[in-house]
Amino acid sequence: DWLRRQIKLSYLGLASLERTIARQCARIASLKDGDANTTLYHRLCTYRKQKNWIHGISVDGAVL
Repeated sequence: DWLRRQIKLSYLGLASLERTIARQCARIASLKDGDANTTLYHRLCTYRKQKNWIHGISVDGAVL
């Protein structure tokens, strides 16, 4: 049972890493294929900027 759990954890970790690598390769490929399509690139950057924005921080019940 212990060995089976260890193998499963290793497998899940490697599967996650494989998905991450595939996602990053797809991003790079889309940028290489569509370098002239700056509208898409700017939309992605704008979305990332909005996603990273901190709208407010709650400290002792007060929103800053």
